Amino acid sequence: MIQITNQAGAHLELPPGAVLTFEQAVRWLGDGKTPGGFSYPISFPLNEANRRFLQHAYRPDTPEPTMSIPVSVQIGEVLHRRCTLSYRVQNGGGDGFLKLDGGEAADPLRSLSLRDAVGTDLVYLDEVLEGPRSLAEYLNKIATLAPSTFPLTFFPLKNDLFFEKELTNEQVPGLIRQPYVNMYGSGPQGPATFQTDAALQKGFPIVPFFFLTDILNRVFARIGYRPVGDWLADPEVLCYTIFNLTAIDAYRGRWEMGRFAVRVRDHLPDVSVSDFLRALRSRFGILFHFDSSNRTVSVRRWLDIISSPPQDLAGYQLAGYSIDEPAREGITLRDYIDDSDELYKNKEGNVTRPDPLLIGEGGKEEQLTLGTTQMVFEPRPAWNASTGQYITTSAYWLVPTVRQAGNIADDSYLKSERQPEKGLAWKNNVGLRLISYRGVQPDSGSVPYPLGTSGTINAKMDTIGALALELTGNRGAWRNGLRQYYYFRDRTQLLTIPLRWPAHAFSLFRFDAPVSLVLDQHRRTLLAERYQASASGVDGSLPTSLECLLLPTGISETQAGVDEEVWVELIVTPLTPIPVPGPNLVVTSRTYQKVEVRLWRNAARTLPSNAVIDLQLVRTQKSVGSGRPEAVDFAELLRIRVAGPGMLIDARYQSGEAAVSAFGKVFFQMRSWDVGASDAYKIIKPQ
Repeated sequence: MIQITNQAGAHLELPPGAVLTFEQAVRWLGDGKTPGGFSYPISFPLNEANRRFLQHAYRPDTPEPTMSIPVSVQIGEVLHRRCTLSYRVQNGGGDGFLKLDGGEAADPLRSLSLRDAVGTDLVYLDEVLEGPRSLAEYLNKIATLAPSTFPLTFFPLKNDLFFEKELTNEQVPGLIRQPYVNMYGSGPQGPATFQTDAALQKGFPIVPFFFLTDILNRVFARIGYRPVGDWLADPEVLCYTIFNLTAIDAYRGRWEMGRFAVRVRDHLPDVSVSDFLRALRSRFGILFHFDSSNRTVSVRRWLDIISSPPQDLAGYQLAGYSIDEPAREGITLRDYIDDSDELYKNKEGNVTRPDPLLIGEGGKEEQLTLGTTQMVFEPRPAWNASTGQYITTSAYWLVPTVRQAGNIADDSYLKSERQPEKGLAWKNNVGLRLISYRGVQPDSGSVPYPLGTSGTINAKMDTIGALALELTGNRGAWRNGLRQYYYFRDRTQLLTIPLRWPAHAFSLFRFDAPVSLVLDQHRRTLLAERYQASASGVDGSLPTSLECLLLPTGISETQAGVDEEVWVELIVTPLTPIPVPGPNLVVTSRTYQKVEVRLWRNAARTLPSNAVIDLQLVRTQKSVGSGRPEAVDFAELLRIRVAGPGMLIDARYQSGEAAVSAFGKVFFQMRSWDVGASDAYKIIKPQ
């Protein structure tokens, strides 16, 4: 017996001998579509009983005609699924199909943007402290909370292009040019605190970073689902925040009902929900498995799924199977780079990209659409109250760094290009990137600050995490499951196995656990990719064609070994300045440096290392002249393959220029080097 029941308890009358065929797939081998489930079309008479079943909702005289209703499906004595019946009426009859699990969720996911999915949701910062407090006090408290226990957090991020270079004190009175959002430490507002705008000081944008788990909860709640699964409970995943460059109104705030509120949609990238989920899937190798009966979506990593106890289907197998040849094209996996981030452009304006990661011959191109930010290890700034400017200190801190335009709606910045026009969207969108929030960590001098990072180390080079967001390095994603995942996609074989599936076992089946079958008298563990099952209700079993993917031999060998620990020392040696006279512009001197790198096996620099690493260096040029503040002319990320124990980067690098014109105007140009942090090595603080 097949029974389709609406929420009022009425049954849909089906013609005698009706067969209900289900199809469901998860598409392990492609990220192009949302996994889904549905039934093949079924026809039914439009008699009086079925009109009542449909509650006459299709009729044109109904105030809000609808042709989808929630139902439950029973096969024999077993409740199979709660799902949705979508139908149409034609030629005096009804014709419809069932949407279940991912099939039910797919339509709203396809039509939603990430911003629309969170709607008008607000987060109130004053929930963390009682009584009226300053914005800085709220920020300080939020930064101390454990990851994902509050919807968002704050940490410093370097971005000298958040405001345009041309913005002046005349346009924004009290503007202090400093290159950070969420500046933390000493400043006009005092020591050891987030620095915020005040009546007489501007230039301190405050940017919230929403936790990934919070946004996933909001997105799935919008379509009536609740996310579950071991991946979401992973301590590393709880740290993930979504990159953002839209500031809140830091001086007056956005006041709703007398409370300081942050509107969630303003701080998310402009992407669709389906693209957002596909980006997570390809970056982490995760599966979203929807269950329309209990309204949950299981979020699990491929590596965890194949390690789970399998569902034993051997007792339902029929004779024979078919098997396809593995693809074996090889895969070229390219990391995601946000093209609007000037840090990844050279002086000619061309985007520079990291080398791809390869499986086999690399025949098939796979482009990730989710990335992370570059980190930099640099001198930590300190506030000089006598000059009203920041100076560098001997302590170093580790901060994420970008170079791209931000957004701000504060009326104090009405003359800034970063202001949206009235009633229009934000001018500057950002790509989809994640940053791990590691809580309050020490700088190299043991002074604490909130740390957002793509890696697993802090500024003292202590390990504080198990899994990096960046791809490479011992704790990078490539060596911790992602390489195995793409190896599986390239080397697996598709098997089609006939089953006669009892209704009770069929209803309990899940795609987020492996299956166990007998092939050629040997037990094998496989991953289910798709099934097609037909229910007639005659004997309570379903003839099924089950497509599975073989776990290829050699998966365990794809995990690369652990590299030795490498410490990087950047040595910059000043050379003799050279005076260079010129007409109308007298160059008083040009300074030069020798730039070299040494690799060590320990921080004490007693054991040289012969390792080969891909070193990241950030080269910055600043200039300052009479009547204008210091500004960054350009900064670029250089990727250099360094073979230990040492390598000369530049024997004579022009590091600065000081000039005096015939009119007495002074011009300085300075160039500097900082080590871009990576999980592939640790950094020795310059002496």
